[in-house]
Amino acid sequence: MKRVISTGEITVDTAAQNLRDFFTEIMPRTGLVRSSSRFDSWAGGGDAPETVNRITADDLVAASFRSVKIPPRTAIAVLETRAEEISDLLAQIPADVDLPDADPQRDLGAESAARQLWNLLRGKHDDAGWGVGPSTTSKIMARKRPRLIPVYDSIIRRVTALPGPKDQWLYWHTSYADGVLTERLAEIRAKSGITEPISELRELDIVLWMHGKRQGFEPQGEDLES
Repeated sequence: MKRVISTGEITVDTAAQNLRDFFTEIMPRTGLVRSSSRFDSWAGGGDAPETVNRITADDLVAASFRSVKIPPRTAIAVLETRAEEISDLLAQIPADVDLPDADPQRDLGAESAARQLWNLLRGKHDDAGWGVGPSTTSKIMARKRPRLIPVYDSIIRRVTALPGPKDQWLYWHTSYADGVLTERLAEIRAKSGITEPISELRELDIVLWMHGKRQGFEPQGEDLES
């Protein structure tokens, strides 16, 4: 993973330990595991068959576990006033396709439903003032499409020095091309011993985020401390 990390190489052993800690480490402030470890599993997951094509209140709660705040105006728009538009777009975004297997234009490109949903949640071309920032948008979309859409926040941005939040979709898609990243992630998961049914992409998110936390990076901007 050295080729995509700007702050130093992440070894397999270190990544495996951090992946395991993400789900098991007890937080001194609460005496509980970190709330972000429930992001994928909360209420059966965002891609559960009965809710796969609509954003629910549980999805917004789960997104808040990843250190963002959902403004009331956003919750009202997502769950009520813009819910039909959102569901129409989600229905066009595959839930059973992993990022490496995605069609870069149809699934991730400028005219894709995923990019349209991104712009909708961000409030682009909309003066109603309900849209949210890139970190919150990425976490809502990652909750709904955990195999396809990566998380992007201030910690991951600093660890990777990747391009902008939506441009990283194609960057990661390209990074998977030679198979090395998939092999490395499989090795990390095997060494970690975790049993949580997270996607490969979510594993990557966690490895990067935990590396940043261990480096002492703190949330910035719209990201809050969990």
